[in-house]
Amino acid sequence: MHDRLPSRPLFRTLITALTVIVGCAAGALAHPSYGIVVGQDGTVYFTDVLHHGRGTLWALRPDGRLDTLAKDLHANSLAIDENGLIYAANGEDDQTLVTFMPMGERDTLICTDNEERFAGGNWAISPWGEIYYGVDNGLWRFTDSTCQKVVPLHLEQNTSLYVDARGRIYAAEVGSYNGDLWRIDPADGSVRVIASDLITTFPGRKRKRFDDVLLGMTSDPYGNLYIAETAGRRVIRIDSMGVVSTFYQTRYPWYATGVAFHLDAAYVLEYSYDSTWGGPRVVRVDQDGDRETLVEIGGISEVPISDESVFKLPAVAIGVMLLVGLLVWFTFRTPQTNEPPSEDPERTSETSP
Repeated sequence: MHDRLPSRPLFRTLITALTVIVGCAAGALAHPSYGIVVGQDGTVYFTDVLHHGRGTLWALRPDGRLDTLAKDLHANSLAIDENGLIYAANGEDDQTLVTFMPMGERDTLICTDNEERFAGGNWAISPWGEIYYGVDNGLWRFTDSTCQKVVPLHLEQNTSLYVDARGRIYAAEVGSYNGDLWRIDPADGSVRVIASDLITTFPGRKRKRFDDVLLGMTSDPYGNLYIAETAGRRVIRIDSMGVVSTFYQTRYPWYATGVAFHLDAAYVLEYSYDSTWGGPRVVRVDQDGDRETLVEIGGISEVPISDESVFKLPAVAIGVMLLVGLLVWFTFRTPQTNEPPSEDPERTSETSP
């Protein structure tokens, strides 16, 4: 008898399993965003890649009302100018830089499918509207006609960018060393490391390259620079002399991804991560260090996250490939038979007499 090809129920089962694995892979790819800014009226704007498709841009009003400015927007960082215009970039599919008025009116500044032209996953904007982004291990400036490399600097793994009030660019480098912060001044072309060894290490625990990173950056009115460091679940402060200290320590299972300042108070964007995602939430920290949770967003699908890495996907990818291979093999394999060859002329070999 001929071996049978897979039945329709088996085929549907394989397709269902493949869909589940792909769904888990998509969930495993989710990662926390770090964009948070505060408008002059006290409205807190923050990004969230865990809700509403690819992500959400939220506006927390001074009266506590939470508005949705955009859905299905995969934005990591944010910027705001002196006129209250909010800048956000989509870092998936088309690389798009958009602006929002405080009440949600939207305009598109850049839209391209070429990451070399503009990369929306890691970007920053100067007070004068100069747009910088990191891609291909370098730092680039966007112009209407072409992209320009700012300086001949190789960044192995640049996780975030920030531009201060003087137009100096800060680039977090976590790929080659244990967390360096570079400062690039386009005015004179100077490049220097202003702080090193920023990522917390633990005895007996190997560094997780894609988890132990440096994310959202900002500065305060006194010239201190701040950056979120995920391994230590903290916000680091770097003063004008390069002295590094811990400004803010989260409480398990929360960790900080971004920080902003308004009227001498800090606003920290946090996510939780244990076996599932939680948050985001915004915590206000006053001058005395007292904390107040302003908003905590729930409703996230219970997607299990590996204890080893929240970004890691190799095991899932291998599972997908194996299942696809099994599906193809069952579907297209040549039927085997123990019966003698057919005498039908249309089924005989060309070499048959």
